Amino acid sequence: MRSIFLALLSAHILTACAQNQSMSNEKIKQEWQNIYKQVKTYDYNPRIILDFSAYNCTYQVLINDVPALISNEEGNINGSVFPVSDLILKSGKQTITIRLFPKMNEDYRSDPYLTSKSGMSIKIKEGDYNKQQPEQFKTLYAFETPEIKGNLPYAEFKGTFTAEVPYTLKGWSDGVLLNKEDEKQLQKEALAVYERYRKANEMHDINTIASMLYKRQVENSQAYFSATREKNDTFWPKLEETSQIIKMYPIEKYTMAFLGDGRIVALVRTDSEFRGEPAIIGETENTVRVLPIYLYRPRPSAPLEIIR
Repeated sequence: MRSIFLALLSAHILTACAQNQSMSNEKIKQEWQNIYKQVKTYDYNPRIILDFSAYNCTYQVLINDVPALISNEEGNINGSVFPVSDLILKSGKQTITIRLFPKMNEDYRSDPYLTSKSGMSIKIKEGDYNKQQPEQFKTLYAFETPEIKGNLPYAEFKGTFTAEVPYTLKGWSDGVLLNKEDEKQLQKEALAVYERYRKANEMHDINTIASMLYKRQVENSQAYFSATREKNDTFWPKLEETSQIIKMYPIEKYTMAFLGDGRIVALVRTDSEFRGEPAIIGETENTVRVLPIYLYRPRPSAPLEIIR
């Protein structure tokens, strides 16, 4: 009788746990489906974009000390546009950092040096897609890298610009200064978060991925004024694309980088193929995907969270 009772009790507990997990998973999905309800819109809803060209180099572009654009691919880029609104937390002065590295060859082996033909031209523009064509956007910043002279393995350029946006994002602005913490312990904690996210993608665990990325998506939705159900309904299917991953790479060949003026940390690759990119990488049948995450600590003693 005792063994029957214990078996029934165990079955009841397992059933309850499964029901609670199902309810929790459904709640996460509902929260994602309702993100658009948190988004505010205004008479003028500006997007901030990078309009750039790059030649004979690989490169990194940071806005407010957070990576906006990283490319380690071979070949040149002419007149490409990339959105960066999610890195503009509020109106006012913003910073930009441009890093040039030698060009990449077909076998993902980098040339040793930049050349006089290496460079980038960048414009940062602002405009409302509902009211303007991209060519009518206001230019906030324009820069063309000067001619590279001598055998330089790396070149960096910094600038500032002013952006006016109607929203304010909390982002990492009041996060803990991570560069003041014990570096060894911080890296251990960051690695645990990266491993959890990597494992979730490997197991196609959409609900864990959704839970980890929720705060990031809420702020991204505001930055890009994703205020309609139709737009919002594209987010969950994007999460479901994790099912296309057939292989996740181990987290390796990385160093810990401090970003966001010391309030963000990331584990970034150091090899030339993925230089500077967060060390979570997977394969589908057709491509290799980098799955970037950037971490912050919202308050002292709180665990690290994904913020971008």
